Amino acid sequence: MKSRSPVASWADTVCGWRRDPAAREAHIAALAAAAHAAFAWETSPVSSDTQNRAYAEVVIDSPALAQVRPDPAPFAEHFAAARDGIAVFRSLRGDALLIAPVPDGPLTHHAHLAAFVRGAPRSQVHALWAAVGEAIAARWAAVPAPVWVSTAGLGVHWLHVRLDARPKYYRHGPFRQFTP
Repeated sequence: MKSRSPVASWADTVCGWRRDPAAREAHIAALAAAAHAAFAWETSPVSSDTQNRAYAEVVIDSPALAQVRPDPAPFAEHFAAARDGIAVFRSLRGDALLIAPVPDGPLTHHAHLAAFVRGAPRSQVHALWAAVGEAIAARWAAVPAPVWVSTAGLGVHWLHVRLDARPKYYRHGPFRQFTP
């Protein structure tokens, strides 16, 4: 597991993802440089009231994820409404917002976050992070409760970032608890 805790706040990080290609590229490059073939990505929980706290994330080695065969079928119905190659939609249970890239290029580049940041079209990788930033900002504006932002990928074998009201698939213990 590797932890990166830049000095930037959550608010600055989200603003960078939304509006600053250089900030997005720095984040993408850091993820692409992770030593693991595949990984889960987890962030510290955040709310509108805590967005000025330091941004923190971990990547967690996931050898099983490196073996998955990408399958866009579970999300196919959402791809038609995608903008800039990115679909944003509610999970089947409605308990999370999912952000997923549409198929573009080799499907293997869309199986998990490591493959995506290393091999997907750069414009789509940037579009994903911009969409994640927009979704977090919208969440802060609408809901004061904390949000957990992550990828897992062992259930549905297609990259999707989760914005969840609870740490549903989190493995990093310190990020499972929210401190107001």
